[in-house]
Amino acid sequence: MLFTLKKVIGNMLLPLPLMLLIIGAGLALLWFSRFQKTGKIFISIGWLALLLLSLQPVADRLLRPIESTYPTWNNSQKVDYIVVLGGGYTWNPQWAPSSNLINNSLPRL
Repeated sequence: MLFTLKKVIGNMLLPLPLMLLIIGAGLALLWFSRFQKTGKIFISIGWLALLLLSLQPVADRLLRPIESTYPTWNNSQKVDYIVVLGGGYTWNPQWAPSSNLINNSLPRL
């Protein structure tokens, strides 16, 4: 029960569902209550935020601090191993190395 609640709340906090929730709350206030000015403000803020987050320059500006935290790899060192995160394997020495990987691991290489 709590796991499902956590997943629902987590997904509702993503940008698109959150903006749609704000717009929906604004529509509900506009239609079903006496707080019509607040409803109009919610709708306006939701649409404006959705528009701004949809524009590529704004999205790039928001992602820049995250993307520039770590430098890119410059291929100056020899690599002994490659670790594929989220992948898995089964080990059978008679199989080819690519056959030991789980189906979703091979495309990541």
